[in-house]
Amino acid sequence: MGGGILLKQNILLNIKALENLEELEDSLSISSEPITSLNGIHNLQNITLNSQIYNNENLQDLNDLESLKTLGRDLRVLGNDTLEDLCALTTAMNNGFSGSYLLFSNAYNPSLEDLQNGDCSL
Repeated sequence: MGGGILLKQNILLNIKALENLEELEDSLSISSEPITSLNGIHNLQNITLNSQIYNNENLQDLNDLESLKTLGRDLRVLGNDTLEDLCALTTAMNNGFSGSYLLFSNAYNPSLEDLQNGDCSL
């Protein structure tokens, strides 16, 4: 898909309408949504630019990003109070990721090295 996706303060309970999405030629940004999972983007394999997931109070894991193989530039995951499991990002982080990596104010905040080594959840 050309372009990116910005989901912000839409009061979405799910994002299943995006289930056929496999590639983003731009950025992914999901913020301030009441979602508990990212079910709907489970087929996403490549993001060319940035990924931001922040201030999603009910999000506990990123399991639906397990198909993600590459992540182009920056990864920012912050302010997700109940996010305990980031293991779905391990493959993308081990496939030549060289962008900036910023994780904080989540229930668990592994370093990039921890994530690459599989220390990715509480």
